[in-house]
Amino acid sequence: MKFIFLFVLAFKILFSRFESAVEFQQEFEKFDKKFNTSFIQVGEELVYEVKYLFFKLGQIKFTVVDKFIDNGKEFYRVRVKIDSYSVPFVDIHANFDAVFDSRFVAQRYYSEMNEKKYYQSVRYNFVEKSSFYVVEKNYQNFEYNTKGKRVDTVKVMTNYCDGPSLFYYARSNASVQKTMVLPTFIEGVKGITIINFGKKKTKIKIDALNRPIEAYEIDGKASYVGFFGLTGDFTGWISADEKAIPLKGKLKVIVGSVIVELKSWNFDWKPA
Repeated sequence: MKFIFLFVLAFKILFSRFESAVEFQQEFEKFDKKFNTSFIQVGEELVYEVKYLFFKLGQIKFTVVDKFIDNGKEFYRVRVKIDSYSVPFVDIHANFDAVFDSRFVAQRYYSEMNEKKYYQSVRYNFVEKSSFYVVEKNYQNFEYNTKGKRVDTVKVMTNYCDGPSLFYYARSNASVQKTMVLPTFIEGVKGITIINFGKKKTKIKIDALNRPIEAYEIDGKASYVGFFGLTGDFTGWISADEKAIPLKGKLKVIVGSVIVELKSWNFDWKPA
C-alpha cells in the first residue's frame, strides 16, 4: 500500500467537477513569481504523528538540510522521513531527499520506500533548458522474487512542485485568500493539487500545545494517490505567525481518513 507526506498532500478529481467552498476564482499557479521563503530555516525540524481512528500509525519528520546558491538562484534541500509504528496493518519506512528553488519548483528528488514485501526507489532531475524530468524507478518484490528498473523522460509544459516543495508552498501562501491549481509531480507522475487558501482564521488545539492558537484554515483536493493511500479531500491548519507551521491535517485515504498532527519541533517558537 502506497504512503502519503505529508500534507501535502494526494487525490482523484477532475477540474470540471471540483466544487469550491469559497467564492474567489481559481488561479493556475505557474511558479514564476517571488514567494516569501524567510520562514525556511536550515536545521528546522518538524515531527508529525499520523493517526487513524484510535490507532497511532507512525510519524513524519521534515528537516531543512541546506540552503545554497547555484548560478545566481536560491535553492533549498529538505529531507522527509516516514516511519510506521509497530501496528498490525502498516509496515512502511520511507526517506525522501528533495531540492526545490525559491519558486518551489521541483528540481531534484530521491525517495526510497520499504514495505514488508516490497521496495521501491524513485529519482528524478529537472532539465530546465529542455523542460523535462528524467525519472528513474527501481523496484523489488520480495514475495514474488522479481525486480526491475525503468527510466523515462517526462515532458512538462509548465513548472511543477512536488510533495516536499508543496508542503513549504502551502506555508508561504496560507494567509492569502485565493484558490490555486497546482501542477504537482508525485513520484515521477504528473498530477494536480487544488488548494483553497485563506478560508478563515480560527483557533485550533493540538496535543503538543497547552492552549488553542490562531491558525489559517486551508482545504482542497488532489488528482493522485500518495503515501498512506492518501486520496481525495484534505483540510489543514497553519499557524498564523511568521513561522507558518502546519499544525494539523485531516486527509482522506483509501480506507477512510487520517489525522496528521504536529508532535514536536526543535526551535524557539511563540505562537500567536
